[in-house]
Amino acid sequence: MNRPYLWLGIALLVSGVGIGLWQLRKTTTPRMKLAAKSSNFLAREKTLSKEKSEARPKKADEISQRLEEGRVLLRQKGKMRAELIQNPHGTPPSIMQAAEFLGQIEEWEGQFPERKKEFQSYYQECFRDEETMSVTRVQCLKRYVRIAELKENDASRLLSELPSSVQRLYKRAPP
Repeated sequence: MNRPYLWLGIALLVSGVGIGLWQLRKTTTPRMKLAAKSSNFLAREKTLSKEKSEARPKKADEISQRLEEGRVLLRQKGKMRAELIQNPHGTPPSIMQAAEFLGQIEEWEGQFPERKKEFQSYYQECFRDEETMSVTRVQCLKRYVRIAELKENDASRLLSELPSSVQRLYKRAPP
């Protein structure tokens, strides 16, 4: 057996693996940087917490005003379609904004339980509004069913009145 050739083969194999790993690191780093730049989770999280603290109403009277102002965030079907065309692989910012606003409303529900009827009415208008994005309509319907404490057959009746796209999303959404 000729040992110099064996060591030469092992050296080539090890150096080839090393070069391959170096090339792999070199080619994935820009992708990772791009992904980090586009999503920027840490900066987004800090922004959201700042927005939440500023968005919390000081008085119960401010809730009606904030709900009306937030209605614009829920009625962005056209804007969402444009965002999907621009970036078909990401979640449109309009959907994220609507979800964040609905999360704020849920916080207000806990802070102001005496306004339960107002929140019910808001959710009902939201899921019935044809200009509201389907995914947002589903969220509003789920929250309405929860806050109104509807039975399953009442929820099914409401669901049957809505478009098939909303019905499909509602059935697939987690409880």
